[in-house]
Amino acid sequence: ACDAPTRRNIDNALADAVRRKTRQNTNINRNITDFPKCRRQTVSETLTEAAVTVPGLKARYSPESVFRRSWDVVILLCYGYNAWAIPFRIAAQTHPLYYIVDWILDICLVADSFLNYREFAVVIKGDLVTKRSAIKRHYIKTRLKTDLVSSLPLDLLAFLIVGGHHPKAALVMDVLRLPKLLRLCRLPKVLGDIYRTLEDTNLPLAPIRLTQFFLGVIIVAHWAACGFLALATWEHGDWCDGLDEDSAEIVDWANEHTECLWHDTWIQQQIVNGKLPTTHGGGDVLQLYIRAFNWALPTLVVVVIGDVTPITSAETLYVFLWIVVGVSINAAIIGNVANIVANLETESTEYVERLDAIKSFVHRNNLGTTLQARVEQFMAYLWATHGGVTNDDDFIHSLPYTLQLDLTKSRQRHIRHCPFFDFCSDEIIRALTLCLKLHIFSPNDVIIHADDMGQEMYFLERGTVEVVSRNGKTVFATLTSGCFFGETALFFKQQRNSTIRAAAFCEVYRLDKSDLDRELRQRDFDLSRMLDIFTGIAKSNKRRNEAVANNLRASAVEGTKLYKLIKTDEAELPRGKRRTARKVFLPNSAFRVIWDLISLVFATYYAVSIPYWLAFIEEDPSERSHATWLALDFIIGIFFLVDVHLRARCFAVLQHGRLATDESSILRNYFGSGMVIDIVSCIPLEVLSIGLGWRHVHLLRAGHFLRVLRLPEYLTRADSYLTLWGVRVSAASHLLTKMFFFYVLTNHWLACGWMMIHRYIERSVEFTWATTDCAIGGGPAAGDGCLATWDDDLEQHNVCNRDTMTTCYTRAVYYVITTISTVGYGDISPVTALETIYQNIVVLTGACFFAGIIGAFSALLSQSDTSGSNAFKLKFQRLREYMACREYPPDLQDEILTYHKHRWDQSHVLDKKKILSTLPLPLQMDLSHGVMKNVLGRIPFIGNYPLVVQKRIAHALTVQVCPPESTIYTVGDIGWDVYFIAKGTAKITLPRDDSVLDAAGIANAARLKRKEDAIGTMYRPGNHFGESCLTSESGVRQETVISNSAVELYLITKDDLEAIWKYMPVEKCDAFKNDLLSRNGNAWHSFEGDDDDEEDDNDGMPLSPLSSSSSYLLKQASSKRLLTNRTMPLQPNR
Repeated sequence: ACDAPTRRNIDNALADAVRRKTRQNTNINRNITDFPKCRRQTVSETLTEAAVTVPGLKARYSPESVFRRSWDVVILLCYGYNAWAIPFRIAAQTHPLYYIVDWILDICLVADSFLNYREFAVVIKGDLVTKRSAIKRHYIKTRLKTDLVSSLPLDLLAFLIVGGHHPKAALVMDVLRLPKLLRLCRLPKVLGDIYRTLEDTNLPLAPIRLTQFFLGVIIVAHWAACGFLALATWEHGDWCDGLDEDSAEIVDWANEHTECLWHDTWIQQQIVNGKLPTTHGGGDVLQLYIRAFNWALPTLVVVVIGDVTPITSAETLYVFLWIVVGVSINAAIIGNVANIVANLETESTEYVERLDAIKSFVHRNNLGTTLQARVEQFMAYLWATHGGVTNDDDFIHSLPYTLQLDLTKSRQRHIRHCPFFDFCSDEIIRALTLCLKLHIFSPNDVIIHADDMGQEMYFLERGTVEVVSRNGKTVFATLTSGCFFGETALFFKQQRNSTIRAAAFCEVYRLDKSDLDRELRQRDFDLSRMLDIFTGIAKSNKRRNEAVANNLRASAVEGTKLYKLIKTDEAELPRGKRRTARKVFLPNSAFRVIWDLISLVFATYYAVSIPYWLAFIEEDPSERSHATWLALDFIIGIFFLVDVHLRARCFAVLQHGRLATDESSILRNYFGSGMVIDIVSCIPLEVLSIGLGWRHVHLLRAGHFLRVLRLPEYLTRADSYLTLWGVRVSAASHLLTKMFFFYVLTNHWLACGWMMIHRYIERSVEFTWATTDCAIGGGPAAGDGCLATWDDDLEQHNVCNRDTMTTCYTRAVYYVITTISTVGYGDISPVTALETIYQNIVVLTGACFFAGIIGAFSALLSQSDTSGSNAFKLKFQRLREYMACREYPPDLQDEILTYHKHRWDQSHVLDKKKILSTLPLPLQMDLSHGVMKNVLGRIPFIGNYPLVVQKRIAHALTVQVCPPESTIYTVGDIGWDVYFIAKGTAKITLPRDDSVLDAAGIANAARLKRKEDAIGTMYRPGNHFGESCLTSESGVRQETVISNSAVELYLITKDDLEAIWKYMPVEKCDAFKNDLLSRNGNAWHSFEGDDDDEEDDNDGMPLSPLSSSSSYLLKQASSKRLLTNRTMPLQPNR
């Protein structure tokens, strides 16, 4: 208990602390509210509506608020409506009562002005401005004049003054609404805000941008069509109003009212050519507009149709101006679509190039489909989760220190939640957070190897990892997001007890021991409390692992409770759960390859046959010439039914690098990759034709067309199978092939659609494109000279006059391909409004494909110029020019050029290290080991070390090729590389004068002489040289090496070797050094005890000693060596 004075002191101290905290919070709140920059640097969360809402003084809605984003969509619709309606009303001169919708939308625009003037916060030079006074000043300065002019209700005033019945009222009101189009200047800003919203949803923006662009093209074509129609409309006078527009009496080319309206205009030509009716003023406004649009859109995309042409000088001049605009628009279409197709301006450019380069590397080195699948799955994960970016840390560390702290604030939780960092200050935690390095691993990647000497610990950000035994068979624990592992390496220099393996794609942060030591040393931190906590965690983990191992050993003993429990669980598993897939159903098996290729052929058959039979089937239902094709369709239908069963239950799949063979995993994977489409496309609706009649069989089979949606996947599989067969297809070539494949299919589909309009929709229309496709024009007089003939008795036309449908199909394809390829001869042209609309769709589709094919070619040429053969030739030529300019000796030039040519021939990549750096380190080492396996096999002692050591060595090796009689290095040169001979021979020459050597070289002279006696001077594959740099402080070479023939060498630097040794225990590290220094190929040349002899021979001069801890191989060889012969062949089991 405390006395009264003590309690009062405590109360006063608490009250003072509360007051100080209150003042501090008040100041912080004021700073955050009044200073946006302070808020952005201290609060990492997105600004919300509540964060900027202060009644009376602050704007109500921030740029990220839901209302603001919704309002942007409303305003975009208003802008789009005005862009369409105002030009159309000027051309069509509609009744003033139709302006009610326009006036309602005008109210929205006025409200938009008010909200931007008062309630919408704005960003000015990177600062979020929320004060209404500043917002008002900004609005008056930037938007007031435009909004004021565009908001004045001039058309409404004209309506009230002139009245709605005045002949010129509509035209006056239409013209007075033109200032409303000034608002379109704000369109880029509104679209930018909407795109920023879409970016938060991770939707693909390229298709959205392409849609936006083509909508813009359609709007511009709409304006051109309205102007073209307005020119013809303004030609006639008021005297035509009293004439009878319904009169059927033809004067010259139409009735009197129609001739009065459209005399000497382009519309007159349309009426004469039968495109528009001769009565009712040449048709309604929609018909006239469609014909005008049919001129405008082909003109803008530079497609020569020729069925709408100008007549008067004014129309000709107008057309000329729009042709100039059309050239620019066509160039814009080609540029935008080509860039999207070629990935020249999207984030996937670098990703696609890297993936293609890695796949090319795997293919050139025959590394197998398993490694290729791992690469593709990792790159797919990288694109899906990170947009293909792996250098987040480089980006962060390039920023100022304060921004680095803000961006890495989310990483602090890993440090703070780690128990042995509980006593660290905020300063240390922030410093350690900046030291964290992000790494991404794919399934089955070994993050930590048992028995390694650890140098780092890891924090698991995403995914799961498994703690497994040394042999990888026993799983001690499974760690999930938020866990840490490998912490022993930070405190003790000892071997790892367990292996840590990625169970799925995972992202981890690595903290190196060197970084931790540096940060703690700079701040004089006491490690004792941290070590106590770590020791407790280490003991707990050890007890857990021992318990798991004991339980597993007990479960293997028959009769124990664990044995009975595990066996019971295995017996209760469903039979399909533990089923092993048959070899024929495994990925890349011969059966799977053939099955997938047949699926591609049959899906392509569906893509061609189903539209063709719908459009060009014979009219006579008794005609059975296509019975054979129906039988083939029936067989294909059965094939796809079997296909659904096999893919749902039997076909094993690769999931995240693992082979899934159980039915549940196979079904789950298939369900997420197109099972619904496959099932729907297999429904045999054609059986209903038994009751409905033979005529409907092809219509009922239309549902099978859904199988076409699987064509891209089938093409991708075919590409992978070509790689399996040794045929490498680059990503650019694959893209170009797909573009041409779908270009041909699209021509076919559009031709079938063109025929379906004539056959089904316009069967009762006298004049269609088919009935007018003849030498003397359509109609009854045409007879059999046209593709189709009108029958007055039946009041409908037939489908085709030819004996077979082949001619009609040829004419339809001819029309489509001339239109879609922007040639447009014009001999086949649309007649009805529906055909005209369809033609405009064909024109837009053709513009897309034309630009897309250009983009595909651009991608192919770009790939060749940046990473393909052209890039190598350019680099080769520049290198040759550079060496000639520097006057390098010819022999040296040949060596350099030979080296680069060999590297290119070996891998067809310009920089292997740069390409593989995208992948996780374990996968890089697996790829390097696959390439270097044969090289490592020629170095006998390498096989005595663990596989992970071999992989690290393989990853560090670099190749060098030397022509015959070239000097690799000479005595006295400085070098830090050890060379391994893979092919060819090299001659070693010791110096006659020891003065060129450093102290270490002089000390090792006797050892080098014994090496020469034991091995000789001619080195062959399996030998190595240059190892003396490992014991030298200066790197001075102790011998001269000259290639005796063309020799292929693999180098590893001293730094790389030391980095590998860093993970090895001391005794194994010393053994590795001794192997390099005492063995060469299959021969020993130095043994224990030789050092004493050397000291005697060199008058007591100290030598660079071998480690006192030697491998047992060295001891055995030393005990058995013969004095007369120092060469000791290795035993096979050593």
